Amino acid sequence: MATRTILVEGDPALLKKSRRIVKFDDRLAMLADDMTETMYSGDGVGLAAPQVGVLRRLFVMDTGDGDGPVTFVNPEILSEEGEQRGIEGCLSLPGLVGIVPRPLTVRVRAQDVAGTFFEKTYTGLAARCVCHETDHLDGILYRQRSETVLCTLEEFEEQQKREREKSIRFAFMGTPVFATVVLNQLEQAGYLPSLVITQPDRPSGRGKTLTAPPAAVWAKDRQIPLIQPASCRDPALADALRELSPEVIVTASFGQYLPPSILSLPEKGCVNVHASLLPKYRGSSPIQAAILSGDKETGVTLMVMDKGFDTGPVIAKAAYPIDDEIDAGQLSLALAKLGGELVARELPRYLAGEITAAAQDESEATETHMLRKEDGRVDFNKSARDVHNHIRAMSPWPGAFAYLNGKRYKLLRSRVHACGGDACGAPGEIRVSGHRMFISCAEGAIELLNIQAQSGSAMCVDQCAHNFECGALFCGAEES
Repeated sequence: MATRTILVEGDPALLKKSRRIVKFDDRLAMLADDMTETMYSGDGVGLAAPQVGVLRRLFVMDTGDGDGPVTFVNPEILSEEGEQRGIEGCLSLPGLVGIVPRPLTVRVRAQDVAGTFFEKTYTGLAARCVCHETDHLDGILYRQRSETVLCTLEEFEEQQKREREKSIRFAFMGTPVFATVVLNQLEQAGYLPSLVITQPDRPSGRGKTLTAPPAAVWAKDRQIPLIQPASCRDPALADALRELSPEVIVTASFGQYLPPSILSLPEKGCVNVHASLLPKYRGSSPIQAAILSGDKETGVTLMVMDKGFDTGPVIAKAAYPIDDEIDAGQLSLALAKLGGELVARELPRYLAGEITAAAQDESEATETHMLRKEDGRVDFNKSARDVHNHIRAMSPWPGAFAYLNGKRYKLLRSRVHACGGDACGAPGEIRVSGHRMFISCAEGAIELLNIQAQSGSAMCVDQCAHNFECGALFCGAEES
């Protein structure tokens, strides 16, 4: 391996579109190795071939997630979901940074240096890196994407400090992607937390690599003080909050119960972004509950927290329609964005005394439970509509599943199909018609669109329908 010279802004090669790679040989493998070595020597997380003067569609990436360096040949972004805004730099624009909006999640299809195709979904920093390097292949520098004038890191940190001083003094408590989407909306509105509190790093992936939660990554990217207590009863957390003396604490999908000692600390209390129209669907799985029930509308609620679970007075609500095809993961992103907008719009009014929080109507309250893996089990003795709702409610976690000939399959995506000549039979019975597969239910049938075999990869049914036998039965139990 050798270290190559990195081209810097001003070189015309960086503004040219790269050509597809058609020859997979030792020279290509050597180029990928050299680029990886060059990326590491520059303390980068990604490097595209045009940056070393080679106008071919190739980039390498290592975001430190435990997967090691990955080579992408002829990459193609298949889908994008969500939105993130964060600090970005580039080895070809040394010493400069800017705020760049990117998708929160991307699915990419590419080849490795041997020409083998692969597909993978990336989120957070990895999704940002994939988009940044793909831009290089199209002759686009991140300066063209930046929402801010590029500046040095020191200048950026000073600007961020001034922004925080102008904003409401608040702490934010949240952990997963839902929380970062809320934070993104607050940031866009000019509100940055003075402190972020999130869950500790946890082992993740097959390699059980210790991984920071998305909200922690978000805070680190912006140099915002971060605390990750194992428990909200940790004295260090209470001490940090007392020192900050926030006007309010905003929570969104934090994942821990807040004791009275924390609830009583801020001058204006703690407010929570809850993903339902309270008092309907209190608890930990309101998004899944709304889809399972076949609701046509859900929403988000900004509420003042009390010692109960989602029982406090309501500051404001915002409704959101539920499309027949949207799954829980997609709906979660949409509601997080809506929730962030709601906080940015209504929290200042609440703090100014322009809004009075109203008590919930206990007669209309409903509860949800924490999801378990077992909740993904599909029951084909229900109507096609109920089965379809179950599949999309369980996506992405815990995932809907059923058994066929003793083997477990994940049922990833479906649609309701009127039971006719293509699909009509006992509950769970398979009918294959060309490249399509239907599964009978107690009433009607579903058309299965995506499936994943045990220990296999997710597949479109039109690629594998021929492998399934007409008349075979999907069932909820392992024994068939």
